[in-house]
Amino acid sequence: MKEKTKIVTLDDVRYQVSRFRPDVGTFILMRLMGAVVKAGAENASNAPTSAEGAEPPSPQDVARMVCGAALMGNVDQEFHQYVQRQALVLCSRLEQHEGTETPIPISTATELLPDIADDFGLVMRLTMECLVFNFSDFFAQGGMRALGAA
Repeated sequence: MKEKTKIVTLDDVRYQVSRFRPDVGTFILMRLMGAVVKAGAENASNAPTSAEGAEPPSPQDVARMVCGAALMGNVDQEFHQYVQRQALVLCSRLEQHEGTETPIPISTATELLPDIADDFGLVMRLTMECLVFNFSDFFAQGGMRALGAA
């Protein structure tokens, strides 16, 4: 059974990230992969080659590369904001309350907690952690090749 949440620690603060609904996750992933494919086709002559005998990247590394490459200029601002909103609404900061760790949502559909709203580095890292958590399984199962198998 897939984990429904994952705990990540950023700057000594623990956060919980959750899963996208399938309709949201597949929409985001297909758009991000499309942006990477388009960029790859435009830059095919400059594509790096992997070293012979090099270990293949992990599914988490592949998810991080795909999401990072797409979000670093290959998607429009509207889609980038959509991805960020959808990811951050799934993130909670874990805070101690009466001896137990309680997840406190960092975002509503329109607004971030004030202490997070001004920290663009943290916002970027949390967005990426959420994307990698959600999409790593897809790449572990063969990615696009898995879509062709029935």
